[in-house]
Amino acid sequence: STVVEAVASVALRRTESTIGSRDRASERRPMSRSRSSIVAAFALAFAAPAALARWAPPADAPSTRTFARVEYVVRKDGTHVQTLEQAVRVNLETARTSEGTVTITYNRQAAKFTLLGAEVRTPAGVVPVEGQHVEDVAVGAESQGFDPQNQVTIAFPQVEVGSILYLRYRV
Repeated sequence: STVVEAVASVALRRTESTIGSRDRASERRPMSRSRSSIVAAFALAFAAPAALARWAPPADAPSTRTFARVEYVVRKDGTHVQTLEQAVRVNLETARTSEGTVTITYNRQAAKFTLLGAEVRTPAGVVPVEGQHVEDVAVGAESQGFDPQNQVTIAFPQVEVGSILYLRYRV
C-alpha cells in the first residue's frame, strides 16, 4: 500500500509538472480532481502484482487428440488428394456431443469424399460407424459462395466418456 501511494504520488507530481510545462502561457495550476484520479488509477494498475496463470492440465480438457495425420498427394496438373486420419479421446461428458458428430465440407466438382474408416473404441469393444451414421448432402450455394459444396456429417454411435473416436477419410 505504501509503495503504491509513493508511485501514485510520483506519477501525480510528474504529470502536474508536464502539464504545467506544456501550457507556458498560463500560470501553473493544480491538477483537477478527475485528472489526478486517472493518474492514480494508472499508477495502481502498473504497480499491482502480476496475475498468476497456468495452463490447464490435459486431464481437464473435454477431449484429447491422441493421433492426427494429414497426407497430401499433389499431381502434376495441380490437383490433389488429402487423406486425414485422427483419433480423439472423450475425457468429459461435454465432449460426447462436441466430438461425437463430425462435419466435413468439400467442393463436389473438384473432389470426391471417401470414408476409409470410422469407429468408436470403448473398453467394451469396437463399435463401427455404419452407413446410417453417415450423411452426404449438398449445401446451399448462397452460404458457401459459387462453388457447389457438399457436407458430410458423421455421427459416432455409443460415445461415452473414455471412448476413442477414430476417423479416416479422403477428399
